[in-house]
Amino acid sequence: MINKVQIIIFALFFSTFSFSQNSSSVFIQYSSLVQKGESLLLEDNFKKALHYYDDALQTCTPLASDCFTAMQLAAFNNNRKLFKIFMIKGFKAGLTKVDLTKDSLLLSYLNEKKLNDFAEVKYRKNRFKYEKGLNQFIVDTLNKLSIIDNRYKTMYLDSLARGDTLNRNIYEKKYDSIVSNLVEKSLMPLIEKFGFPGQRLTGVSKVGQLNDPYNYSFSNNKALFILLHYYSNPKTCEYNSIFKNEVFKGNMRPEVFASIMDFQFKYGKNAYCKAKPYNQWHKSEDSAEFEIINERRRQIGLGSFQDEEEKYKRGMNICYKYDNKDYKHIRLFYWCG
Repeated sequence: MINKVQIIIFALFFSTFSFSQNSSSVFIQYSSLVQKGESLLLEDNFKKALHYYDDALQTCTPLASDCFTAMQLAAFNNNRKLFKIFMIKGFKAGLTKVDLTKDSLLLSYLNEKKLNDFAEVKYRKNRFKYEKGLNQFIVDTLNKLSIIDNRYKTMYLDSLARGDTLNRNIYEKKYDSIVSNLVEKSLMPLIEKFGFPGQRLTGVSKVGQLNDPYNYSFSNNKALFILLHYYSNPKTCEYNSIFKNEVFKGNMRPEVFASIMDFQFKYGKNAYCKAKPYNQWHKSEDSAEFEIINERRRQIGLGSFQDEEEKYKRGMNICYKYDNKDYKHIRLFYWCG
């Protein structure tokens, strides 16, 4: 027979569980709203896309790239109020004033509306808070792990394995043992203690090709690439529940989780891991699974993989437009676009 103490314990458990579930779902909601905005942007429905970005940026702490796109949409729709709100959120997320003035669309709007002084004041006010909010230990540790991974990948895969094809298998195994040690002994303990070291924990950096100032993105993909290198060979699925939890906590972007799962699906087909595809990085060509794959994506806040393909096509088209000196484009940070 259940006594009053047991009833209280059950009540506390279920209230805590409910709170945990509701609080973690805001990041999935955020991603879903951004993805809907991107889908509308692909359809050139810029007014409605702005509405979804506005809703998304009110949901939780936004990411820098989403603030940037939201600002561009506000400028395109001539919404001065939202432009200023998104700008402040962007500075809090790690954008700099230079990031804004290097973009043709944003620079034109800043000049037209005489907002340069406003931008400078808000940037100075929020930059210190942004930098103070970063965990420097996580940043430094991730940088060291990335340097080690890149060094040995270049040595064993990009150099030795290509130059000495007869011993390629030996070099590949050697690099796999190194990246496996990095992940299992260093990266995963870091994730388990602090969370996945993505943008919300480590800040952003403007990454892209040095000789192409228009093909860039705001991200921190160092942990992602270490994991993709790790899962380029068969591994177990032992960390997948940790990764998925980091998505719901907002530390790992759904796109990152889906990419890791795609690598497991493509390279990890063994008795140890039966990963399912998300068609984010690698694509399952089985059309009978397309609906299931999109439902799988929806559950972590991603749009359809068909939209992902449209982003790629749009980006490549914008690359050609850059060649013709046409620079004013709303960015989805997918290739040039």
